[in-house]
Amino acid sequence: LQLMAMNLQNEALSDVRVRQAINYAVDKQALIDTVWWGYGQKIGSHYPTVLKEYVDMNDRYPYDPEKAKELLSQAGYQDGLTLEMYLPKSYPAYVSAGQVIADSLKEVGITCNITIVEWAAWLSDVYNGRNYDLTVVGHTGRLDPYVLSARYQSDSSENYFNYSNEEVDQLLADYKSETDEDKRTEIVQRVQEILAQDVPAYYIQDPITIYVTDSAVTGFQLY
Repeated sequence: LQLMAMNLQNEALSDVRVRQAINYAVDKQALIDTVWWGYGQKIGSHYPTVLKEYVDMNDRYPYDPEKAKELLSQAGYQDGLTLEMYLPKSYPAYVSAGQVIADSLKEVGITCNITIVEWAAWLSDVYNGRNYDLTVVGHTGRLDPYVLSARYQSDSSENYFNYSNEEVDQLLADYKSETDEDKRTEIVQRVQEILAQDVPAYYIQDPITIYVTDSAVTGFQLY
């Protein structure tokens, strides 16, 4: 999954209206078309489209710059806002995506100061140190629903968003002890809904990877 994480320790980003404004401000399909030549499936929450529990949340934040400006004004940032964006040098696509997003955000009054950092510095300062406002990155594919969502628990060491939601914490705790498969699915889908509403990240896409094989190769599949 590819996304732009937001650090909720930032006073502005702690306001859900600002995070929602960021989601309205960027044309997601245009971003995917520009950076990934259209090879990606849009997502509106943190969950791979290939798994059975997936819920399509893409209708939550259609591209609407005027709505973004309205929300920023409601949050008290009608005169603009400046955020620090850190992008990992080792991943040119994420650097490009960050630059495209920054251009879109500028149109609604959000200025992004972009710093491109080495991967080791990104891991130490951004991911572990949580010293950033915005960053674009990809998360590895995981098949276990709990492992996919556990980083959003308030006390998770992987929660570099600094996101905290009591209902999410309780849902994930319940999931670990729940044995009924239908109820486990309901829990996972509810978590997706909450993340789509709270948007601690700008969720971009589930990427599509293209492989070239010899014409004699058949039946090749990869997840």
